[in-house]
Amino acid sequence: MFMHCELKLKKGIEKKVMHAAFRAFVLWLISTDDMHGYEIIKKLRVDSGMPNIGASRIYPLLSKLTNDGMITQKKKMDGKRIKKVYAITKKGILVLKAARSHLHSSPLRLQYLRYLVEC
Repeated sequence: MFMHCELKLKKGIEKKVMHAAFRAFVLWLISTDDMHGYEIIKKLRVDSGMPNIGASRIYPLLSKLTNDGMITQKKKMDGKRIKKVYAITKKGILVLKAARSHLHSSPLRLQYLRYLVEC
């Protein structure tokens, strides 16, 4: 029973860490260029290292980042269609800088990141 609870807790923590990393990754991606949701999905699908991520995962995340003030959305006409184009805000830039600073504040975390990159 104890092992089951420990394993369940570990999976919960891993899920939260992966979610936070993915959220930061999408925020960084938007910081490289303003883009609409489907464009983000296409970029993630083209990248062979990313799992197949669909609209059901991206659009709620974009909504959350917008509600948290990290990105903005502007409606733009594209032919007869209206697209929401997302751009990073000053708050989003500060969050990315804080995440970067957090990673750089620990030699052990940097060593871990180097390990991940080298694999």
